[in-house]
Amino acid sequence: MRSMEELFYALLQDVYFAEKQLVKTLPKLAKNSANEKLQEAFINHYDETEEQVARLEKVFEAIGKRARGKTSDAILGIVAEGQKVIDEVDDEVLRDAGIIAAAQAAEHYEIALRAAQREGRRGLMASTYILPSRARIKTTTRTVPSTPPGAYPQLALVGPGRQRANE
Repeated sequence: MRSMEELFYALLQDVYFAEKQLVKTLPKLAKNSANEKLQEAFINHYDETEEQVARLEKVFEAIGKRARGKTSDAILGIVAEGQKVIDEVDDEVLRDAGIIAAAQAAEHYEIALRAAQREGRRGLMASTYILPSRARIKTTTRTVPSTPPGAYPQLALVGPGRQRANE
């Protein structure tokens, strides 16, 4: 990469690919979760992720680029680990805990990409490549609700015949 524009675009593609992978994966996580509250959390996260994909598509449009993700081995590996838990763990509570770990890894990866993208956007605004609608892009990508990293763990501890550790 030779410019802030290229860095911003590359980060945007990374985030977009990760979000699109989550749109495919979150319904599978919900379907394979034994706990109803965990299923609901994944469905809510799915809805938020779809909204984020739509916001990112508007950013691509604003910079005159086609919305296209760049393949990320990192997010594909995280998704594969989650699928491995689904395929190999029979105990429902243990499987839910493993699914949560995979979901948190994906969320932390997204957070890191968004932080890098935000820094790239700041650098971009300081360069000569300034978009007329820059403020709108900034607010739409920074105010996205996300599932807090601590939202899933408590739910995994609840299963048939089991109570939360803190009860």
